[in-house]
Amino acid sequence: MADIDTGRRVVAASECDTLGHANIASYIAYVSDAGFTLMNHVGLGRDNILAGRRMGLAVVDMQAQYKAELLPGDCIYLRTGVLAVGTKSVTCRHRIYRAQAGGDQLVFEGRFIKVLMDLEARRATAIPEDIKDRLEACRVSDDS
Repeated sequence: MADIDTGRRVVAASECDTLGHANIASYIAYVSDAGFTLMNHVGLGRDNILAGRRMGLAVVDMQAQYKAELLPGDCIYLRTGVLAVGTKSVTCRHRIYRAQAGGDQLVFEGRFIKVLMDLEARRATAIPEDIKDRLEACRVSDDS
C-alpha cells in the first residue's frame, strides 16, 4: 500500500513570520487541508459532512517534527498515509516535502490521531466497514 498525494501549493509570503520562514500555523494549516483531502479520498468529503452520513475525522492528538524551514516561493507537496486503524480512531502520518531540483526534501512530518466524529451527536463513533476498508488501502509502514 502507499500514501496518497494530499496537496500541492507554493508557500506565500503572507504565511511567513518576521523571521522570514513559514510559521507553525502555516504548517498546521497545510496538514489540516491534507486531512480534508484524506477524508474526501475515503468517502467523508463535503457532501457527507453537509448532508450525508454527517461524519468527519477530528484530530485528538498530534506530534510534529519540523525538519527544515520553508521560505516564500517554495513549492511544496504533501503525502499522507495511514499507520493504524482502530474501532473509532485512525493514526495518520502527514509529510510535507519541498520540491527542488536534485531531489525533494522532507521538511515536516506529523503523526496525528484522529477520531471519527458523529457530527450530530458531537462524539466519537465506530468507523463503518466501507470507510475502514478505504483507510486500510492507504496504510503505510511506520518506517517507510
